[in-house]
Amino acid sequence: MVRDYEDGQKYGKIYTQDEIKEIVRYAEARHITVVPEIEMLGHCVAVLAAFPNLSCTGRKFEVAAKWGVFEDVYCAGNDEVFDFLGNVIGVQGCLWTEHIKTEGEAELMSFPRMCELSEVAWTPQNQKDFEGYKQRIKIYLKRLDILGVNYYREPEILH
Repeated sequence: MVRDYEDGQKYGKIYTQDEIKEIVRYAEARHITVVPEIEMLGHCVAVLAAFPNLSCTGRKFEVAAKWGVFEDVYCAGNDEVFDFLGNVIGVQGCLWTEHIKTEGEAELMSFPRMCELSEVAWTPQNQKDFEGYKQRIKIYLKRLDILGVNYYREPEILH
């Protein structure tokens, strides 16, 4: 994403897939491995303030009071970082509400999505079973009906 610094300078670049492929080819020809920077938009410093052990320095961090480019990133050589990100990224279910006008619309966009997200996040990989899930979700959908929740009725699951 391209953003402006407070002083008006631009930073960032959006690369095309072809540009990224060229960078990787260039690096491979020189026996260099391209390792993408691990970043979660503007939330990295907030996470490091809570979990400084995920940084490369382990020093104390303050939550940023303004947006910008920061030197502090997750330490890619630290296995704890990947465990943390796997847990955080694995269970994130965002609902962007800029265009949602009512509680009913928010419910429609959230359910049964939250149930599905929980199923994916909390069920061990070797126990994931879509047919079993379809039976479990039908029970939960009955609860949503009783509560009067406006949810999306997925044809594949309901039949």
